[in-house]
Amino acid sequence: MDEMDNRKLGQFSNGADPQMAGSLLTSLIVFLQHDEKYNNSGLEHQLIKQMLYQTMNHIVRYGWNQSRAHHPYDYFVYSEAMPETRGSPAHLLFPLAYLYREFHRDLERGTITNPEKITTVEQWKAIVTHYHENLSKGYFKGAVRQDSALPAASIVNHQYTGFYGYEFIWPADFFTLANDPLFLKHDQGPRSSERHR
Repeated sequence: MDEMDNRKLGQFSNGADPQMAGSLLTSLIVFLQHDEKYNNSGLEHQLIKQMLYQTMNHIVRYGWNQSRAHHPYDYFVYSEAMPETRGSPAHLLFPLAYLYREFHRDLERGTITNPEKITTVEQWKAIVTHYHENLSKGYFKGAVRQDSALPAASIVNHQYTGFYGYEFIWPADFFTLANDPLFLKHDQGPRSSERHR
């Protein structure tokens, strides 16, 4: 992995690549859902969920760039080693929504260990709500918008939740989760100038 494309030229890769981490989290969530139903792995489900919470906490803490140092909006970085390069949130939307919901269910049941260590959990909600609202309005369908700060060439023919053959996202599941009452009221989303990104 040291020579993969999540690094700057001449440097070793370091830290999470958020969009690829999103695919991994989704795969683990789907495994967990199947195993909770059939219970044939013998694995401790709550331990897997705790690992998922910790992983998402790391991704948001080190991968959600709010510095405004490189762009006038908040975004997921392509990788920790390349904070100036904007990555796609598409693969993170389903796990963000799913894990936020499960985190609060586990809080109510008292089954989560050290919830205070998951310091970014309210950001998960804000990110999910922001992207759900904008995707629902069609802001990410590739049309050139007059109020967009992005160069036209960067958004023409761009399918926001686009697929590559090796990638795996669940946009339909995201929309179902994002309509959960947990997300209908939120205190603070990404800053307004981040809209349409």
